[in-house]
Amino acid sequence: MTAFYQLDLGRLPAELFAKSVPAASWLDRCTTAGIKGFAQGTLGNTIPLPLFPYQLERMLGITLYLFFNWAPPLTLILIILGLLDVAIGGSCTGTLFFCAGFVAAYGLVLYVSWRVLCWSQGWTYDVDTNHTDIEDSMYNFTIKHCHFYFSMRAVWPVSLHPTLASPSKPKLFCLVPHGVMPIGAFSPFFCKIISSCFCSWTVAPVLMSLPVISRILKSHGYISAKAGPIRETLGKKGRSVGVILDGIAGMFPSGLGEEVYVKNRKAIVAIALEMGVEIVPVYAFGHTSLWSAATDPFGILKAVSIRTNVSLLPFFGRWGWPMGPPRRQPLLLAFGNPVRVPDNPEREKPSRKIVDLYHQRMVTSLQDAFEHHKTAYGWPEKQLTVI
Repeated sequence: MTAFYQLDLGRLPAELFAKSVPAASWLDRCTTAGIKGFAQGTLGNTIPLPLFPYQLERMLGITLYLFFNWAPPLTLILIILGLLDVAIGGSCTGTLFFCAGFVAAYGLVLYVSWRVLCWSQGWTYDVDTNHTDIEDSMYNFTIKHCHFYFSMRAVWPVSLHPTLASPSKPKLFCLVPHGVMPIGAFSPFFCKIISSCFCSWTVAPVLMSLPVISRILKSHGYISAKAGPIRETLGKKGRSVGVILDGIAGMFPSGLGEEVYVKNRKAIVAIALEMGVEIVPVYAFGHTSLWSAATDPFGILKAVSIRTNVSLLPFFGRWGWPMGPPRRQPLLLAFGNPVRVPDNPEREKPSRKIVDLYHQRMVTSLQDAFEHHKTAYGWPEKQLTVI
């Protein structure tokens, strides 16, 4: 008897990667497994991919995206320090302005290199400043190449299969772990198979204030990680919402194994109960292996990042590239059984006892997803710790 479905997103033909393609065309490519799950190692291998142009495009593209995140505040700090140094007659002015200029030049080289590569291949990418085609944006070539680069796969239980679930209703996806960047959240799989509703993912509010990155995020339907926008999206807009449940804390590995910071993440469960939408936990195998984080032994950077809601995490990517491209680590989106909640047309606030009950169900579903598929991914000895 079928217990799980699996779709190899990294091997989807290019012509199937489009909004107009019906979900049935993707489902036809599924494989299934019984209650014991898929065989060891079958969901954690890397598919061959030419270095040029596909790997190179993602290496440049993702590094450029990261640059737009960390470069503006860093450059501003360097300029301010340089001006202060001038004011006090210091001797570091030249060095500080040189560093600011280097950051700008680095970004320019990345941008020009990426644009030239895309032009040579006939790939076009335009930001929709009016945010009218957010669903189409989920199928652009950059997202498609992410599936190739990370050999992305999805596995889900029969309880979430479109024939048994309610794909037309909005859902609240709770994904962990964050890692340096939650690449798995980029996939249109969430609104193609698990739900037919477009999924708006949440991001740190500070990202919505950055001059370039905010336009890109809004054009892809991202929203601020605040209760108000989440409620509005689930309710008035009728869309699903995706939340990276462990947030900034999930960017800082402890080195003690696989950990997820979800024990106190109950506010999102309260929102799901208030809005009457089911919760779908997702464990993203591979997120923590894409970059190497450089954390301090005292946890100062982590504490400050969580308090300010701004990541201060230095990291290294492929070939040790500082703040550079991710490694080609396979990614597996492992969906847990949905946590179905009572209808709540009056939008009544749930009690703490009810929130605790459904929060525990969510955690249990997440743990089950990890345990069911860790061997197939190639992690038979790993354990998941909920913090």
